[in-house]
This record gives sequence, structure tokens and C-alpha cells, in this order.
Amino acid sequence: MKRFKNILVIVDAQDATAENKAIQRSVELAGQSGAALTFLTVFDEPETSIKLYEDFISANELTELLKKNKLAALEAIVKPLRNSNFQVDTLVAVGRGFIEIIRLVLRNNFDVVIKVAELRNNILRSNDTHLVRKCPCPVWLIRDDMESKSILAAIDLKLQDTEQGKAMNKLIMDISANLANRDNAKLYLMSCWTLYGEDALRNSGFLKVSDGTLQAMLATEQSVYQWRQKTLANQYNLPDENLVLKKGKPDEEIPAFVESQKISTVIMGTVGRTGVPGLIIGNTAESVLGAIRTSVIAVKPDGFVSPVKQP
Repeated sequence: MKRFKNILVIVDAQDATAENKAIQRSVELAGQSGAALTFLTVFDEPETSIKLYEDFISANELTELLKKNKLAALEAIVKPLRNSNFQVDTLVAVGRGFIEIIRLVLRNNFDVVIKVAELRNNILRSNDTHLVRKCPCPVWLIRDDMESKSILAAIDLKLQDTEQGKAMNKLIMDISANLANRDNAKLYLMSCWTLYGEDALRNSGFLKVSDGTLQAMLATEQSVYQWRQKTLANQYNLPDENLVLKKGKPDEEIPAFVESQKISTVIMGTVGRTGVPGLIIGNTAESVLGAIRTSVIAVKPDGFVSPVKQP
């Protein structure tokens, strides 16, 4: 089972309180597993308007003053945790949010980044979108919890054709199963399927395919997906009632199921060829992320190379 043992928690030290959901969730996880927590605040470098202050303070001096103030605010938040049975560290970084976060992940091999989702009109803001696309470790974006304790592992069964794809699906399932066990939550395994070229076969003026032949092809394709899903589910002792297999597009079916079942957290992969900077997230995955309104853990494929580099 995948366990998060080294967790990076992103907070705005000036606004954060003990009610911050990222703080709450990370403390719960650390309390259960003894994971080490690092709380990070990132703020922008001084703007050109800093020239207005040159008569009494330099840009470097102002930056250091802000760092001290933010670190003090961060320390005040985590002070009650210092006597806990897990390690707690605090850091303040200066620069562009997602870049500094990813650089820290690369330096310290964090297992997961946890933060409250930044939204504009209920859509992820740029910083979070960049994190999902470019951070090498899982990114857990927390929104308001649904009333029901339920977790959805969104699995692309086509990935079972390759070893890399199997590893991706296993990681999603490991995280999902571990989280469901910790939260005593119901775990769904959901996949979608389509028959390649079905519309063309139905409507082509050049190729005549009988309805019976097409139905047989659909039944065969569905049975393949059912077998793959059942095989994967058996590894985690999931009952049939927890398996969801929908014919249709993932970016339509997954958000609809999430809404109907009031899913609290979705764990899903972001698919892209590994080792190729910038080729990071599939269109389907990004569409799903844009359509769901719940917490999400976005997972990268094994061997993913982030386009963000160390300075």
C-alpha cells in the first residue's frame, strides 16, 4: 500500500488558521502514520514598485523582513504540533509559487503536496493547474468535503496494456485503498470504455456493418473491460458493488458519477509520455479536473520528468 511518509503542506501563513483544511488533513495523516510534515509558505519577489521604498529600505532588506514575518506567522500556526509524535518543519520561499514548490519537491523527495485548492469561478487557478501538470509527486488539492465519506479511484483500463500503465493504475489504487482504509470510507473503482470507431461503423456510407455484428463487437469490448476491472479490483478485495464501468467519455461520466454519489475525493492519473518535458497531462484528465467540484489527488506516471529544474 502507498503511504505518504514525507508530506509538503502549502499554506498562506498570513491567512491560515487551525481550520485550514490542508493543515487538518495533513495532521490527521501524520497522526495516523507518523509521517513527517513540512509547512511551506511562498511569496513573490519584490515588484518594481519597491523603488518607492529605496530611501529607507532596500529590496533585499524588505524581502528578508517579509520572510521573517511569514516564518513567525507559520511557526505560530504549527506551535501546537511541536509536541506531536511526528516531525514538523517550517519553510518560507521567495519566488513563483508552483516553481518553488516543485523545486522543493525535487530537492527533498516529498511523497505528496497537500494544499487547499485555489479557485476562480469554481475553476482551478493558474498556480494549481501548473502544479497538477508539472509536479513530479502526487498533488492533493482540497476543496470542501462532501457529506459522504467516499473515494473514487478513476482508472484508465487501457493502460493495463503496458507495464508503465499498470504501474500507474497500481499507484492510484494503492493511494485510494490506503486512504479509504484510514478514513473508513467507501472506495469505488470507476472506468469508462468506448468501442473505437463505433460512430463510423454505424453511419458509414461505404462500410456496411450489421446491427448484430456491431452488438457482438460491443459485447466483446465490454467484457474485456469488465475482466480487466475485476482482475484489478480483486487485488484490493473490492466487491462487485463498488465497481463502476460506464460506456462513454470519462470527462462526462466521471463528473456525473462524482456529483450523483457526492464523492469526497477523486484519485486519478495525469497521462503523458515520460521523459518529455511539457508533455505532461492528457486532454481527458484535464477536462475531468475542470469538471469535478471535489477534492482530487492527481498522480503522475512512473518516470515522469518535470519541466521545472533546479536553479
